[in-house]
Amino acid sequence: MILSALGGWFIAYFLPVLLVFGIIGFFPRRSGTVFRMLVVHGALCLSIFLSQYLLHFASRPFPWNFYFSSVLFFAVVTAATPLLLGRFGFLYVLSALIQQLTLVSIAYYLSGLLDFWIVVLLVVPIYSTCHLLEPKYWHIKIPATLAWGALSLMLFTLRGDILLNASLHAILGSIFIYGGIMYSRSDFAIKRIRSKTLSL
Repeated sequence: MILSALGGWFIAYFLPVLLVFGIIGFFPRRSGTVFRMLVVHGALCLSIFLSQYLLHFASRPFPWNFYFSSVLFFAVVTAATPLLLGRFGFLYVLSALIQQLTLVSIAYYLSGLLDFWIVVLLVVPIYSTCHLLEPKYWHIKIPATLAWGALSLMLFTLRGDILLNASLHAILGSIFIYGGIMYSRSDFAIKRIRSKTLSL
């Protein structure tokens, strides 16, 4: 059972991570932000597909719960995030949803075979490490993503609500980025947004 779980984890989660680092390392001259994001999110989508396939193969349907309150919250976050991050806001919400689906899909598969904290150890440190593709502010990114990764898995275990996870991910991440905590403020044209606000 443990070997089966680790095999699924390697194929559906660890292998896509290796592909990301391999592709970015193989094309160092194309390692700009857009290229990195396309590669990373392509690998995340691959991981989601593989994890969902493993769940289907194991006859364990994923809990696609869409509660009205969570749908409403997600809609509000989707509308509010561009106010903080400008034209990249909607893309960040989409990224938050993809990231959360990646985390909880593999975690849900592993949770039927392993103890919760073992699942956390297999999933969250890799999620945190992947944020170092952009090494700026690593001393904040590592503890923040470790804490949020563990908390998001706890939340999904209790609620089984992917939209709630994605909404919290998006709004908290947006606040961190807007405040210049996670990334440089200029990465999302924050200075432009603030200057417009001041001119009003």
